[in-house]
Amino acid sequence: MKKWMKILGAATGGLAVGVGLYKHYMPTISPREYTEKCLHLAYLDDCICRCELPSKEQTGEKKEIVDGHQDLINYRYSLFLNLYKNHTKEEMDKEIVSFQKRLVQAEQIAETEQPIETEEIIEIINIIET
Repeated sequence: MKKWMKILGAATGGLAVGVGLYKHYMPTISPREYTEKCLHLAYLDDCICRCELPSKEQTGEKKEIVDGHQDLINYRYSLFLNLYKNHTKEEMDKEIVSFQKRLVQAEQIAETEQPIETEEIIEIINIIET
């Protein structure tokens, strides 16, 4: 009887360790949703960079944005895949919202050369989300 109790105790302990390791290493977001969010972040980051780096003449040389930008998006995508691999779904959503706010602000600065107020950014983001 003692032998069976030892085996049962060892099996229960092994099961507990297995469940603990599974919960620790299990991704907090599904892989498909994670890759979609990283691709969305890469696209938003590319749009932000295009707004913040206008093709204006500065210091005698003209800065141009590369037209074939698919390689840059692929680079950003792989960067975000590595950067956000331990984030939860809620943290990823917060990052997307912050990138959207930054994009709206960059577009406003590019159009008028004057930043808009934070309240206006929040109203625009609420409109975008609905």
